[in-house]
Amino acid sequence: MAEPLVTVLVPTIGRLSYWDAMRASVEAQTLRDLEIVILDNASPPDTQEAIRAWERADDRVRTLRVGERMPMFPNFNRGLVGARGKYVTFIHDDDVYLPEHLAVQIALLEKSPRAGFSGSNYDFVDEHGTITEERRWIERTEVWSGRRYIEALWSRGRNLIPMPGVVFRTAALDPGGFDPEITIHFGDFVVLARIAERHDVALCAERLMSIRRHSGQASLSMPLSRAIQVRTEVLAAYLDEYQARWPEDRDFVRRLRRRLELLHRVGLGWGWLSAPDSSEAAACASALGDTLVDRGARLAMTGADRLHLRGLARPQEILKLTRRVSRRLGV
Repeated sequence: MAEPLVTVLVPTIGRLSYWDAMRASVEAQTLRDLEIVILDNASPPDTQEAIRAWERADDRVRTLRVGERMPMFPNFNRGLVGARGKYVTFIHDDDVYLPEHLAVQIALLEKSPRAGFSGSNYDFVDEHGTITEERRWIERTEVWSGRRYIEALWSRGRNLIPMPGVVFRTAALDPGGFDPEITIHFGDFVVLARIAERHDVALCAERLMSIRRHSGQASLSMPLSRAIQVRTEVLAAYLDEYQARWPEDRDFVRRLRRRLELLHRVGLGWGWLSAPDSSEAAACASALGDTLVDRGARLAMTGADRLHLRGLARPQEILKLTRRVSRRLGV
């Protein structure tokens, strides 16, 4: 049997609430030269029946099942081992592709042999499929150098593209797949940055998928006071390994470390402003560093909370001021 152009990996632990919408979006892809590999991660019987129904209806579908639950990245890696496509992508069992998702991205990758992966603009949708946010961070369809992409990650503190839906050139992935030691929180930064060290990145300005946000997601359960600290730890550790691999790039690493300091400060400032209660606000203030700017910010936050002024603040204006002051001070 001929190898497919692309392998679509579908990891699932048994969530069926959005299964039909996800399945329909994969079946509707205008690019037909694909295989669909379901990574059944110890799902319950009703999900297994839904999987078998898909297998019966479409001979492109096959299943890799384990009986005991695995962590996310090891589960992804067993899919990569079983993938036969020149390209590989993931779709979570609650997300939705638009019909041209694969066709557009793979056409761009075919024209850009130095690109290791591609991604696109997208929407966030709620449980009912209603758009709650339009992410249009990619201004034009183009190919970036990997270094430019890494800089963008450190400048924004968020990924330009969603990890589910990224189309990888299979040959660009590390032989071992995704590092199982990486935390699932902000681990996508490290996965993609490592590839971008040696490859270009293709970016599509078209909206090609929808990412669903709902209460069952682990990424929404972590308070910002903790999430910002985790992000800083993950990105700082990556810069350590980058510097070890590319010692001649010390100026580049130094610049990214300064950006990370700013990201940490701005993220905690936003967390403090948007905190649902005084305990979370205090946690954000406490997580600031020990520089003169941080100590001043912590003192201002604590004083504002004592005077019950936090709710009167205008978050966007304060964040702009924080950025201006930090940049003026070179941090």
